[in-house]
Amino acid sequence: MRQHAVAVWLDIQSAWDARDRRRLKQLVGPELWAEWNRRLRDLDHKGWHNRVEPMGAPRIEYVGLHHGGDRAEDRVVVAVEARVRDYVVTAIGERIARQGNSSQIIDTFQYWTLAKRDRRGDPKERWILVSIEEAAEGEHELTEPIIAAAEYEVDKMRDDALVEGAVANAVPAGTKIGELADLDFDADARQAANDLSLADARFAPDILEVTARRAVDAWAKAIDGDRRDLEHISDRLVVGELLHPDDPIGKTRVVVRGPQVRKIRIVSLDSKSDPPAMHLEIELEGRRYIEDRDTRAVVSGTRAHRARFTEHWTMGLSDDEHHPWRIVSVAAAPRA
Repeated sequence: MRQHAVAVWLDIQSAWDARDRRRLKQLVGPELWAEWNRRLRDLDHKGWHNRVEPMGAPRIEYVGLHHGGDRAEDRVVVAVEARVRDYVVTAIGERIARQGNSSQIIDTFQYWTLAKRDRRGDPKERWILVSIEEAAEGEHELTEPIIAAAEYEVDKMRDDALVEGAVANAVPAGTKIGELADLDFDADARQAANDLSLADARFAPDILEVTARRAVDAWAKAIDGDRRDLEHISDRLVVGELLHPDDPIGKTRVVVRGPQVRKIRIVSLDSKSDPPAMHLEIELEGRRYIEDRDTRAVVSGTRAHRARFTEHWTMGLSDDEHHPWRIVSVAAAPRA
């Protein structure tokens, strides 16, 4: 794996230095390529050329592994320590050191997430880069569980069993949820959900907790990685708002690293809406910031440290047996 990681790292430095877009697109995942392509276009617009010259091979340490049985989900995380000459050549030939550095020679430490990709006509599997985290924001990778086989995914198996049981105890198709019970929704929404779960187990707070944790994991994964999990449990417009909050043209993006769910509050429950909905207040801890996608400048928040922040999500009931609840909006939830 170290040999693969070294080869990918060197290939990417060479392709970036040469501004070889075709090669870069082959070496990274589609979401990460979308970000890099924007930065290359921004450099071209300014007439700048970002030169990157490795000073030897990088040092690679194996950090994380996820191999749960689905080849498309296989991931490896490595810590990459390297020394490079990194500078920008301006339109008039002036050399500028990387922002925040006085020297063109810099020491880098990053966490790289690699995934497999089959190339058409190539019988060999290749590793590509799907995510980069700087030293501080990638520290969570050191404590992530190692998944060497599907049977090691104990938390996932437990969550799947909970959801499967809840779906099995759902009301028959066509039943109007709002007609099941006369609940006092001015009272505590969590208690209302507990009461309704006696008739339809999908309303149980522990199912909402599983749903929220899955959604948070999918959100973090989709930042510059695979968006499929997030798209499975979110409406299309919601995906855009989660990744580019308050920015319909997508010039900025939110970056969330290592988020952990600390508290979930059911703010309100609307069983008579179609579909029935729960408004959740989810308190998270992790690194969260907004960055300009062209320049990577931080617009709000900070990469430097973890913080607590709150998301307001509305979950709508669905007929999907694997995902009984979907995120239908991320606007601030009404207070109960």
